Amino acid sequence: MDTVYRYSRAPYGVPEQQLPEIRELLQAIAKDLDGYNNEIFRLENQLLFLKSQRERAQKHEMALRSLLSPINHLPNELLIRIFSCVCDDIFMTNKRGLLTAPFFLSAVCSRWRALCLSHSKLWSNIRFSCSRGLKLGSAVDLQLERSKRQLLTLDLSYHNDREASTLFQKVVDCSVRWQHATLSLPMLSTVSALHGRDFPALESLDFWGLPDNAGDLEVFARAPKLRSLGSDGVLIPNQVVLARITHLSYNLQAGNLHEVLNMCHDLRSLSIGDYDTFADDVSISHAPTVIPTLTSLHISNTRCDIEIFQNVLCSLTTPALDILALDHDFPDYTPETHNVIEQFLGRSGCTLTKLDIRLSLNDKDVVDLLQKLPSLEELIVKDLPQTTSTLRSRPITKAFVESLHSYQHSTLHQSPRPLLPKLRSLTLRVTSIGFDHTSFVDTITSRWLPDAAYAAKIGVSCIRFVDLTLEEVVDEADYLPLTRLKRMSLGFYLHAKK
Repeated sequence: MDTVYRYSRAPYGVPEQQLPEIRELLQAIAKDLDGYNNEIFRLENQLLFLKSQRERAQKHEMALRSLLSPINHLPNELLIRIFSCVCDDIFMTNKRGLLTAPFFLSAVCSRWRALCLSHSKLWSNIRFSCSRGLKLGSAVDLQLERSKRQLLTLDLSYHNDREASTLFQKVVDCSVRWQHATLSLPMLSTVSALHGRDFPALESLDFWGLPDNAGDLEVFARAPKLRSLGSDGVLIPNQVVLARITHLSYNLQAGNLHEVLNMCHDLRSLSIGDYDTFADDVSISHAPTVIPTLTSLHISNTRCDIEIFQNVLCSLTTPALDILALDHDFPDYTPETHNVIEQFLGRSGCTLTKLDIRLSLNDKDVVDLLQKLPSLEELIVKDLPQTTSTLRSRPITKAFVESLHSYQHSTLHQSPRPLLPKLRSLTLRVTSIGFDHTSFVDTITSRWLPDAAYAAKIGVSCIRFVDLTLEEVVDEADYLPLTRLKRMSLGFYLHAKK
């Protein structure tokens, strides 16, 4: 390099006699560069080889570690039970709208595949959506084939096109194996594939998305085991079908609720919800429909006004009712709601053991109702979301909590007898801020009576389950007494903001 610097500073450039020397130097440098490039290339190849070897070793390590995984040592009987829990989840689907759990499980390893193929029950849950452009025929064929003679649980969404019709026909051809079916159809009476079919094993049936007057139940007249029926649309009643129903979920907007109820001679459970419009036959002037066999009633709504909600209760009489759940989002406090519930209970003369309410009632209204329900064993009370309108309708207050104390009086309960003497389970969902933790802990502690003889002597059952949800940060020390009782078998669960 000194020669290069010297020649570069020379006033007349490089002498002619020095040019061969420079050319020799350039050739030597070119050889050195080639050597460097070759060495770099060799080292890069060596690096790639080492990385490949590392990845191979990592895969071998994972494979060997998997052999030590506890799941590989589970007996087949237990593994199949786990698979069954996974495959029973009818909502495990991929983007193509097909239940994929059994396919994924059978693709893990040869042992899992053999187990999946040998247990046809894993393939008996079939859910798909017959949308345009989806090629699901082969997958559905596999499920129908591998489920063998197992009864089927179906969740089908059907659209009027050729491919959907073909796919739907495949499932309809197995109608003798239907056990539980959820159908989203454009119109039940127009699905010709269902007409004249036998459904000897069908136990539950739900319709979704049916337009008005589209659900002709006559299609399922030959389903002798059908006991559970649900629909969010309008059903065309059928005496033969409805006479078998014991569990009904219905939409009030259908307008023929009482016509349907009068045909259900053995109804045990009724759920009414998702109202949109006022139904003419559900009014205060309507003679109450008596359902002598009904033991569970659930009325929920997020859209209609409170008058329709009240009219539903005014139109029913349920002397055998055991469970009542009322859920309404109407925020404004109306004393008529309390009166309607009280009249319903008085008219029915039922003995409730479970009450679940989420209504615009105040604490006094709730305590007044509870005083008329001495047989209640399970109570669930939920606040409405806090708004300006709900300030007057807060059921869960300090006074309400104190009224549940087993021996102390409160401003809302002055009787020497305890409120709800048979209470064993209490669930509160509190949306307001400023919950009185001390009063709640004292109340629950007063009802913890593990000595059965003493509990019978004072006439108060031992509380066994407590679930409290708060919309505020909680100091765990406030609930330390209940945490200690949890170690003594009290089921106590606290959900609060962190």
